[in-house]
Amino acid sequence: MFGLLRLDTARLGDTEAFIYEAHYCGLCNALSREYGQISRIMCSYDLALIHILLDAAASANCRIIKVRCPVRLHKRRACLRDESSLLADISVLLCYEKLIDDEHDEPQETVRFIKAYVQRKYHRCRYRLQRKNFDVSYIHDLLVGQRAMERDLVHNFSKISERSALMMKYILGFLSEMLGLSASDQETFEEMGYNLGRWIYLIDSLIDFEKDSSMKRFNPILLKCNFSGTKAVLHEIPETVKSEITIFLDEVLKKIRNCLERLELRRYQRLIRYAFINALREKTDIFLKALKNVSCGSRCDFDIIDATLAGTCFPRVAFASQSNESICGSCAGPLISCAILACLFKWIFQCLSGRGGCFPCSTEPKTVRVDSG
Repeated sequence: MFGLLRLDTARLGDTEAFIYEAHYCGLCNALSREYGQISRIMCSYDLALIHILLDAAASANCRIIKVRCPVRLHKRRACLRDESSLLADISVLLCYEKLIDDEHDEPQETVRFIKAYVQRKYHRCRYRLQRKNFDVSYIHDLLVGQRAMERDLVHNFSKISERSALMMKYILGFLSEMLGLSASDQETFEEMGYNLGRWIYLIDSLIDFEKDSSMKRFNPILLKCNFSGTKAVLHEIPETVKSEITIFLDEVLKKIRNCLERLELRRYQRLIRYAFINALREKTDIFLKALKNVSCGSRCDFDIIDATLAGTCFPRVAFASQSNESICGSCAGPLISCAILACLFKWIFQCLSGRGGCFPCSTEPKTVRVDSG
């Protein structure tokens, strides 16, 4: 998971923004409590949204309490549930597996250094998850199989995204089972996770398209295009491949929407509908416009594409320079040490100016756009 399931708080109402922020802070606090302060950099917006989705389906209301935060000195707030600790364990697991994947793709001393640090946390999270009957080896085997398929140059979108889909299916299915949801809701969660995994994989392939082209790395879209040049550009992708990408993404989004319609949500309906229907549609349209070399109208396409990766569990794009991005999320990626320093100075400046915080803020009018259908 690469931070693609991130919301723009400027598009949320005050209540929705509070809920979103509280769940993110709850996950961040759980990471700090279970794995130490530095582990906060593994906090992921993706899992924060899944946390909200789980709370929406749970029978009991979540408990919001005030906690101390080393970044947001002027506020103390977090949403804490039993799943917060479980999601913290899964955050560490996914972070470690991603570092292994990055080490295979692009061996660097920085990645090895970070991996050595996270490995100690990984052993703890592995033990904790296995005590809850979470099959850690299954997740590892899926990602090993993913790398094997990439070595075999499999470029069929459905086949190559299958492992990512199965991983998300297992995670959401396990979490829904831990909540004690009905069998039908568990099945719906699994189907939703499966399609989210497919969406994430193809969107990630679009993000890495030009970088993979220049570095001669595997990318299923590149293989379909048969580019002969040194560097490929998104809008130069053949129309047949563009059409295949569009059909694939549209089909996945339709299935995610159908899953949401079947879920019995007890709260946060408007926020979840915006997050998993409107926001996913908007992010997908950004990439489809980039394929056609069409500007999105508000910001440069690739500014938004890069921004979706800020504030995630070791993203590939360090976006520390944006004044409204997350201090926690920017401290990641290959330039982790530089990003930490940049975030530290940015946080000091924001605190002195009264705008300090680890969660994205905005002065734009807050509204929620929800489809009527």
